[in-house]
Amino acid sequence: MPLFWYLREPSGQRLVARGASFLTRSWAIYLLALPIGLTEALLGTESDGVWNRFVWPFFIVYGILLASDRQFRLALERQRKSAIPLGVVAFLIYFMGVGYLTTVLEVDAWTDYSAVGLLTRFTKELGSWFWLVVFLGAAEHISQRGRRQDRVVAVNHGDPDHEALKTSRRPTWRDRLADYAKEAQLPFYMLHQTPIIIIGYYVVQWQGNALAKYVVIVLGTLLSSLLFYDIAIRRTWLTRFLLGLRPDKTTS
Repeated sequence: MPLFWYLREPSGQRLVARGASFLTRSWAIYLLALPIGLTEALLGTESDGVWNRFVWPFFIVYGILLASDRQFRLALERQRKSAIPLGVVAFLIYFMGVGYLTTVLEVDAWTDYSAVGLLTRFTKELGSWFWLVVFLGAAEHISQRGRRQDRVVAVNHGDPDHEALKTSRRPTWRDRLADYAKEAQLPFYMLHQTPIIIIGYYVVQWQGNALAKYVVIVLGTLLSSLLFYDIAIRRTWLTRFLLGLRPDKTTS
C-alpha cells in the first residue's frame, strides 16, 4: 500500500513515466518476466503446479503500472504477435521438463533444485508472462481500434471532441459485449471455483476420453458462472456491492 500511494505522488508519477518510456523499447517488456521466473525457480512451486505466493506481488505491481501509464499498454500491444511463438516454445520446454523430471528422474518437478528443475520452473513463468503479453496486448489493440473508429466518426461530423458520437453512433454488439465482459470479470473470477469443483467431481467419474471431460468441465463452468452472475449478481445493488461492482442506475 505505501508503494501504491507513492506512485500517485508527483515523484512516483515521474518514476512510472520513466519506466514506461524504457519499456516501450523493443523486447524491454519481456524483462518484467525475469523477477517472476527467478522467484518461482529459486523458491519452488507451492504444490502441484500452483505458483509460489511470492510471485503474486509482482503481478499486482505490474497491474498498477499498466493502469498508471498508457505507454505500458502500448508496449504490450506492439509485442502481442512476437509473444505468441515465445509462449509456445516456453510452454513446450516446461511440459517436457515436467515430464522428464516426474517420469525419468522420478522427482518432484515443483521443488527439485537440479538444473532441469530450475529451468522448468523458470520457463513456466516466462511462458505465463508471454501469454499475458499476447492477451493484454490483443485487448489493447481492440480497444485502440474502437477509439480510432470513434475518432473517424467524430472527424466526419466536424467534431474533434467526440460530442457527435453521443447522437451519431449507436453501440455495436462488440461494444456491448466488451462492456458486459469488463464488468463481469471480477465476479466471474470469484465465482468460477465452485462450479469447477462441483461439475468436475461428477465428470471425472465418467467413463470416457479425458479431452471430452475437460471440455465439459470448462464449458459447464463458463456457462454456469456467467448464468449465476447475470441472474443473481448484476441485477441488484447489494450483490453488486458485495462483489465489487459499481452501482447501476437500472438495478433495484
